[in-house]
Amino acid sequence: NIKNWEEIHSDITQLHLTKSLNQFNELNQMYMTKWRLLDDGDFCNYFKKAYLNGIWQNWYIGCILIPGL
Repeated sequence: NIKNWEEIHSDITQLHLTKSLNQFNELNQMYMTKWRLLDDGDFCNYFKKAYLNGIWQNWYIGCILIPGL
């Protein structure tokens, strides 16, 4: 059960809107810490495993500018 869904949903939207890999990684780390502090560590673990590994780690807006993705 996600305790702070509205705030987390807003954070996920911001992650998606990032324009560079560096920006995406910085926000990603910040949000992972934030979600754990909000006592949503289980969702944080799920999100990290599902969306921050492999092919899904390139789902931010700016990655469209990277040739071959």
